[in-house]
Amino acid sequence: MLKRVFPIALILSGVFFMPKAILAQTGSGQRPNVIVIIADDQQYRTIHALNNPEIVTPNMDRLVREGTAFTQAHIQGGLSGAICCPSRAMLMTGRDLFTLHRDGGYVPPSDTTFPELFRSNGYSTFATGKWHQDKACFNRSFGWGENIFFGGML
Repeated sequence: MLKRVFPIALILSGVFFMPKAILAQTGSGQRPNVIVIIADDQQYRTIHALNNPEIVTPNMDRLVREGTAFTQAHIQGGLSGAICCPSRAMLMTGRDLFTLHRDGGYVPPSDTTFPELFRSNGYSTFATGKWHQDKACFNRSFGWGENIFFGGML
């Protein structure tokens, strides 16, 4: 039986740090757009292009073919049953599991998220999907968003 997977994506436009090598590749000295997609609660084995014949994931398959797929990435875990909340907080802040606040459900203003850093450097930031961190952190990090699911973990 074929199943469809609809990963929840976090999409950001822009980049805050641009090495000279990347600037040279663009030719114009302008910073390129960057899209960051976090497929939540999805193992690499749930993508058709990574050898799962039972699941149809055409968009993820295209990203695998044209981009980079991490098949040996691992999470640090969490201190509660939900792993997505601390995982997202660690990705957003660079903190490790044991220095998160409220298992990642709260990101204080003293912890700068990478989308917040993008935004403070003049980039447009956008998010869609679920967000189990606090709303204040979301508002600091993203200029706008659509179809956001807040809550569940706080």
